[in-house]
Amino acid sequence: MNKTYLLLPLLLGILTGSAAYAQTYTFNGTVTTPDGLSPDVVAGASIVVTPGNHTAVTDSLGKFSMDIPAGAYQVTISGTGYTGYTMDLTLDVSKQVVFSLEPAAEAR
Repeated sequence: MNKTYLLLPLLLGILTGSAAYAQTYTFNGTVTTPDGLSPDVVAGASIVVTPGNHTAVTDSLGKFSMDIPAGAYQVTISGTGYTGYTMDLTLDVSKQVVFSLEPAAEAR
């Protein structure tokens, strides 16, 4: 029998087996505005986690949630009328965070 046919099932087993063991964590939180500003949460804010292009949009209470594999990421938070920013995130446990967005200069 051809050696290629013997190696193919082995390689497929290794590839699918390693994916099955990748730990996934919940990354959730709230996007708010600075103290004293109204509204105090940002509904419709966008959270983009790269690499992997994981995305979420905050609900009417400013909350979001996503399940992503363990790893090192960059998180970009933005919202219409607010100044967005990017930060580093290492996900090795489930995390709950609070992001605060400043109103954009033209929105003040």
